[in-house]
Amino acid sequence: MKEIKNFEELDEYLYRGSLIFAILISIIFIIFNIIVRFPILINIKWLFLILMSLFFYKFDKNQKKMKFYYFGFLIWFFIPYAFIDSGGSANNTILYSFLLVMILNYLFKGIKRLFLVFSLVIVNIILIYIEFKHPYLVKEYSITSQFIDRMIQIFFTFSFSTFITSKYSKIYEKLNQKLFRLANYDILTNTFNRNYFNMHLNELIKDYKYLILLDMDNFKKLNDNYGHLLGDKALIKIVELLKENFKNDIICRWGGDEFVILSNLDNYKEKLLKTNQKFCEYIKKYEESVNFSYGVAIIDSIKNPDELFRLADLDLYKNKTIVKS
Repeated sequence: MKEIKNFEELDEYLYRGSLIFAILISIIFIIFNIIVRFPILINIKWLFLILMSLFFYKFDKNQKKMKFYYFGFLIWFFIPYAFIDSGGSANNTILYSFLLVMILNYLFKGIKRLFLVFSLVIVNIILIYIEFKHPYLVKEYSITSQFIDRMIQIFFTFSFSTFITSKYSKIYEKLNQKLFRLANYDILTNTFNRNYFNMHLNELIKDYKYLILLDMDNFKKLNDNYGHLLGDKALIKIVELLKENFKNDIICRWGGDEFVILSNLDNYKEKLLKTNQKFCEYIKKYEESVNFSYGVAIIDSIKNPDELFRLADLDLYKNKTIVKS
């Protein structure tokens, strides 16, 4: 199975899985009906379901509309016919309705979901009413054949519903994790991004002593002279070195060539110096003037993120001025 990359592909996977299940269950019941010598006409509905499912499976254009039509066909045509043809409430046709409700809630939203689920409820009510008022319209079968038929239906409907919910849940969880990473991580440097910090900073600062604002010096010069590819490599390298020296701390790419660190290390100056030295060794073969400056705000009793950034920014500006002079 190919990797499912988004929720739209997940819906397609469930939809196609439902079509395949309909085809397989139809084939199984046709074989069963032949073995127990049921009337040949009882297989008409299964043959029709196979043909319709194959048609919709192959029909890729305008899939959203076709998906709606397929489940409309199941609700308004297949289930009523199957109910009457298979022995009414003596059969387990109602099981398929429960399975359909589950799938409809996964695949559809808004007015389409409401319409299809409501249709399914109405159809079942009408069928039970017809059976009660006009029982002669519903075909009768022996108790033994109905018993065997029920056992098979229970096994396959519960197996499929368990499989599809388990599979769907696992893939859904993976997609949510992927979505979380896209929303909260910087793809280039594989560290937290500004969005994550903005959302969680009020909580994070309760557990750390220092907020460090780090800014690359002469980074534009590197990009202009050697291109953005080397600039990207430099950013990846600086984060790699920061992670080595601030292992238990929070590192964030604040934007462009700016980074923020939340740290509990009292020797943060030593760690930053070590990071800068290693980075300069790495980058000097391209551009010797590239390094970084930093500003620090001691969190202590200051719990206002804006105030912390203001103090860190002032300290950064002071340090840059000293370096330039």
